[in-house]
Amino acid sequence: QLVRRSSTSSALLYLSHPWHRLTATNKPFSARFSIGSFPGGADGPPGGWVQLRISWSMSGVSSPSDVSLTLDGQAIRWQPEPHVDRQFHQHTFYRQDDSRALSQGQHELLFRVGRPDAGATLCHLMIHIFASGFGSHRAMGRSADRFHTRRGDPPAGAPASGTGDDATGGLIGTFPVSSAAGHVIGYRPTQDSCLMREMRHTRLCPVCHEAIWRNLLTSTGARRARVSLIHWVQISQAQDFTAAM
Repeated sequence: QLVRRSSTSSALLYLSHPWHRLTATNKPFSARFSIGSFPGGADGPPGGWVQLRISWSMSGVSSPSDVSLTLDGQAIRWQPEPHVDRQFHQHTFYRQDDSRALSQGQHELLFRVGRPDAGATLCHLMIHIFASGFGSHRAMGRSADRFHTRRGDPPAGAPASGTGDDATGGLIGTFPVSSAAGHVIGYRPTQDSCLMREMRHTRLCPVCHEAIWRNLLTSTGARRARVSLIHWVQISQAQDFTAAM
């Protein structure tokens, strides 16, 4: 039940690692995707699609004037970091604010160079869509749990403190991993609340944290180096009280 609810309440619409150089002579990078009807039914929460999330990484940019982003001709406001190394960004459209971005049918996202000398490179691009209540106990099932404790479930699209832009607030559950074609090929324990997946997050989720420690302590190198969770042991000789009697 947990797997079915997770799979039907989110979908990967687009995935690419183009490493595309954006220059004045090159064409804008175009990403076309389609939004279908929400599967709904008994396996998913009602309400339909409510969030469209665009995640991308770029290098060679330090100002929003370097590269412009548009979705169906609508400008996307974004603020790059003040350096030219690779940086990760997200932008979320909410149905209550802009229903056009989540309308059924074909959509086009464009990355266009703003300054001829910007030297920007689009490294990766992902587009996800989420249903009403995605990541909540109601949507994911009662067996789901959070590792960031807080009161109640967030409203749709409201991330918890310390979890970046992950609206699930660090929920531990069964979240789908999809191929570039949009097919579910596996599952992961969190949505975007782990450094192993989201580079802007500052911590590992409990599942990855435990797995890393297990691998470190059971590896051949660890056994050879006698690595242990016991840091220090002092052995002293017991005092012979019988001589004093």
